[in-house]
Amino acid sequence: MGLRRIGSFLSLIAALFCLGLRAAGAVTLDSSVAVTDPATLQALERGGLSISRLLGPALGLTREVDNRGLFSVPALATVRDTVKQQIADEPKTSPDPYVAAMAKSKDASQKFNPKYIDDDGSTLDLTGVVNRMDRGYLGHTECGEIRLIYRFHYSVAEKPAKGKASQRISSRLPLTMSLVFNAKPRQAQARASKDLPSATDVSCADVAQRWLAAGQKDLPPDQLAAWLRSDEGPLSGAMLNSSQIMRLELNMQVLRLSASTRRDFGGHAEYLLKIFKWDPATSSFYEAKMENQIDRATVLADKPSFTKWLLTDRNIYDLDHGRLVIDEKFLAKSAVSVAPGGLSRSQNNIAYGLVDDADIDKALRDYVAKGNTLS
Repeated sequence: MGLRRIGSFLSLIAALFCLGLRAAGAVTLDSSVAVTDPATLQALERGGLSISRLLGPALGLTREVDNRGLFSVPALATVRDTVKQQIADEPKTSPDPYVAAMAKSKDASQKFNPKYIDDDGSTLDLTGVVNRMDRGYLGHTECGEIRLIYRFHYSVAEKPAKGKASQRISSRLPLTMSLVFNAKPRQAQARASKDLPSATDVSCADVAQRWLAAGQKDLPPDQLAAWLRSDEGPLSGAMLNSSQIMRLELNMQVLRLSASTRRDFGGHAEYLLKIFKWDPATSSFYEAKMENQIDRATVLADKPSFTKWLLTDRNIYDLDHGRLVIDEKFLAKSAVSVAPGGLSRSQNNIAYGLVDDADIDKALRDYVAKGNTLS
């Protein structure tokens, strides 16, 4: 009897151990809205979600393009040249007076090296896939967006030193690029590429159901990636392809000062934010204004115009409900975020003083007097 109990106990332990191994090897999506597991992302990239494979058909390429040669493609020349120019303009264009004054020293050691942008040793790694169907309310798309997030990575060979062989150094760079797709697929334009999808006609509900099903999967990384790219998955060739490309979003650290250089804040970093929209007619990206990113200089030049636009009943309602979309004429094509400190840094609080308090108070009183309520 005792042996049977011991045997049963050991069997239970073995079963639990096996379950534990299975759980450790399995991967699930984050609430059906994001793929963040590194092994799954690597498998997805190998399975066709590298940025070069996704952009290839849209750019009309008939050859395999490695990420390392991506920015040599003419369609991406605007992205490359604009970013390099922004880097060249630092630190004299910095919103921080202390940093801007450093421009006189011509010390480029603290800046992002622009050579990395199109260096043969630089590439882009897939680091996230995010379902943003919630952005459908903006009206730009019917079913929202899907974002593929890539991080810059370099691998360069050091020059051999005396008595030492050349070594290769690899690391990720402080540059993130998001390739944004319309979540609702459509037939791609006819181009000479093996990556062209077949025609598909799906509703927003169909897209959502695929993501919900993905969230229920409990599979090892390679199997999960294979299912996501299968005909049933939300990332199949028919559901996500070059015909849905909308824009590139860039977030890169262009300058960093050590704590020993900038002691008052324990260091200093500046991040450049930019958007490049896709033009199907020319098969290229162009620099575009950023959603809800106010151009402070433009607004300060004509504060009454901005105040009049902002304080209408319609816009007060949208602002109160967190869905205000600022008119494009008030928007900027680029922004610089200063760290550390977030919104406590004056350089990041670009909306401060753009509308007078007295105008805001009057507009809100009038709004409520008409029977409207504020949440």
